[in-house]
Amino acid sequence: MKNKSMQRGFCTFWAGVWLALSLAGCGAQAPADESKNIPVQSDGSALQMLTNPSNTLCPKAQTETGFYEVISRGEKTMNVVYTDYATKSRMYLCNDPGCNHASDSCTSFLDASTAEQFFSVGDQLYLQISLYTEDDIASKLIRMRPDGTNQEPLLSMESGKRLEGSYATDGKILYYTTLEYAEVPEDEKETNDGMEMHLNGLNLDTGETSLLYNFGTNCMWSKRWVGCVERELIFCETVTPNIEEPEKFAHLYQAFSIDTQQWRDITPEPIFEGPGIWADGMDLWFSNDGMTLNTLTYATGEIRHIALEQQVPEDAYVPFVQDGKLLATWSGPSGTKYVGIDSETGSVTDAMYYVAKPSGQKGVMDILASFEDEYLVITTPIQVSQMYYNVDGTSESDVREVWPQALISKEDYWTGRDNLTMIDDRVNG
Repeated sequence: MKNKSMQRGFCTFWAGVWLALSLAGCGAQAPADESKNIPVQSDGSALQMLTNPSNTLCPKAQTETGFYEVISRGEKTMNVVYTDYATKSRMYLCNDPGCNHASDSCTSFLDASTAEQFFSVGDQLYLQISLYTEDDIASKLIRMRPDGTNQEPLLSMESGKRLEGSYATDGKILYYTTLEYAEVPEDEKETNDGMEMHLNGLNLDTGETSLLYNFGTNCMWSKRWVGCVERELIFCETVTPNIEEPEKFAHLYQAFSIDTQQWRDITPEPIFEGPGIWADGMDLWFSNDGMTLNTLTYATGEIRHIALEQQVPEDAYVPFVQDGKLLATWSGPSGTKYVGIDSETGSVTDAMYYVAKPSGQKGVMDILASFEDEYLVITTPIQVSQMYYNVDGTSESDVREVWPQALISKEDYWTGRDNLTMIDDRVNG
């Protein structure tokens, strides 16, 4: 099972180190400086994962009342857009009807090259953005109110550091990871990426930050933060158990206690299949024979093997898991195949509602958000004329492809009934 890969600028920035790291495991884990403590004593509340571990480039957030996303309108012009469930309308996060949403006088405007993560904690929104400079990438985390006002920077990474893109909270502390350059001996440079991964804590009330743990180098591609269970962070590490078979990868799962900084093994032995897609407190992947769906539950370490009603290729692409169901797709002799798979029973359903894709083929509507008994989805793309803003201050009209949004009941989505409630799109007209 392959996770979706979104192409963004800073992915290219890191891509060159992969070949050097493919045979190197994560460096020795080092505890944080004892003089630095968690910024405020936690009340022991369970951790909540705020970002999708399958994708650290996901500029969208969901609240009980609506859906937030970031759109690009130029070389350095991005905007926050809001879909309101009550009014079934999509609009710029701005209350000025005469605004062109192209300058920092607009509450929806972002002065950024990319937007990488978007999430909510309590009644505040948090957005990770990056700006490209000639020498480096400057990443920061900003906070704003749900209406886009009171934007303030919480974290601004100096040269040689960047936000990695994973976040969790216990309501008082925001836990996040960073990548930071480290000195590497000359004889290790071919196998050591020179990037340390750090776990940090941010006091959401005071803004104070502390280093909590240093994972060492060579973690950027081999170690992934995939979830939370109670007061533990769950990590998946890619390893090569047999040095004589460097092409044969396996995966180990460990839990890290925020309170004791102790590790425990979730999987005592390496898992040679997977990893698949991380969702709902578990990892899900298909076996090599394509007739079994496997699930690893982080809380218990239990691995289940669910027999599938029909064969699904091991490398089938799974865009998402929602409400215990997986959407899987792959290419076959008769074209692209889409199925829904129940992760409890193994039942496979292909009677789904299809929409046109840019290639001219049919595809399944992507789910943007889940709201009570409905999904917010994207539908058949259309061509619209938009203004494109250049860095030099000029602008030009440009025809682009956009995907109108709609609400559909969860039952209708998985059973293929064409019963959409279209969203009034005030962004694309």
